[in-house]
Formats: sequence, structure tokens, C-alpha cells
Amino acid sequence: MKYVIGVDEAGRGAWAGPFTAAAICFVGSIPAGLNDSKKLTSDQRQAAYKTIIERQDHKAVVFVESCDIDKYGLTWAQTYSMGLAVKQVLESLNPGSADEVELIIDGNVNYLGQSDAWETRVIAKADSIFAEVMAASILAKVERDMRMRQLANAYKNYGFEKHVGYGTKAHRDALSRYGISDIHRKSFSPIKKLL
Repeated sequence: MKYVIGVDEAGRGAWAGPFTAAAICFVGSIPAGLNDSKKLTSDQRQAAYKTIIERQDHKAVVFVESCDIDKYGLTWAQTYSMGLAVKQVLESLNPGSADEVELIIDGNVNYLGQSDAWETRVIAKADSIFAEVMAASILAKVERDMRMRQLANAYKNYGFEKHVGYGTKAHRDALSRYGISDIHRKSFSPIKKLL
């Protein structure tokens, strides 16, 4: 049997909050309403997310907090989180020695390498082509946005519930007024300048 695992991330360019990776392998039919998370409206994304989490698919979401991004770097964060998400999906799948496993990663860098246990394909805009990667993109985006809305309750001055940590004008204005918080990525250039 062949298993396809889609892998994608959210929060790579954010100035604050976690980096998030997701991996998913469908069981049975592919759900309707999938697309690249960036191409869906908020309501469409929420509906697709609800469908994904209610299904009995093999899936995992992994967060890397900003302090670990500062300590180990963004490349490490991507490698670690994607690798752990895939590991969790593989443990759930438990493929046999005769089964074929293919990883499809959105982007242009192979953070997972090749393995005797799977084939890795890295494809730009895979989140617009492969249903598994679309679903991973939705999982990563929605889970990260939910985390940022939770963090907004503890860091009320920054507007994280709106810009979810990305470098918007409102975020810049909040940084100018209140300084950096402990969930800002101090290794990122715009934040470094404020230290």
C-alpha cells in the first residue's frame, strides 16, 4: 500500500510566537473544501479545519516556541518540527515493510532528507496541488492562529489576535510603544534593532 504524507508550516516569517509544522496522511476519501490555507477565507479555512480534525486521518501538529527559534535558529526549528510531525504520523500509520511512504513538502528546501523508510518530494506551491499538503497547510495555519489568539490574552498591548505576530504596521506601532515581549523572536532583524 502507498501512503502519502503532506507536510507544511506556518509562522516562518512572523516576528513573534511559535513556528508551526503539520503533517497528515488521509484515510479513505479526500475531504472537500481543501486549498492552500492562504487562498481560503477565514470561514472556509475554519470549515476545512473542522472537517480535518473530525476525521480519523493520521495527523500531527508541532510548535517550536520563539525562545527555541532564538536559541537554535529557524532552520533547526523547521527541521525539528517537520521531522517530529512526520514521526508522529508514521507511528500512527505503522506502515509495513512492503508499504510505500511518500512525503510531500511544500517549498524548495528538503528539511527532512531522504530515508530508506520513505521518499521525499519537495515541491514549490505543493499546498495548491496536493490535497495532503493543503490539509497540512490548513492545520498549521489554524492551530498557530489559535495559539496566537490565546497569547493575545496574556499580551494585550500587541494585537496578536489580529496580525498573529507578523510584521504589520499595527505590530510595529505596538513595538515602538511597548517594547518587545518575551514571545518576540529576538534573533529576527526587526526585533534585534529594538534591543
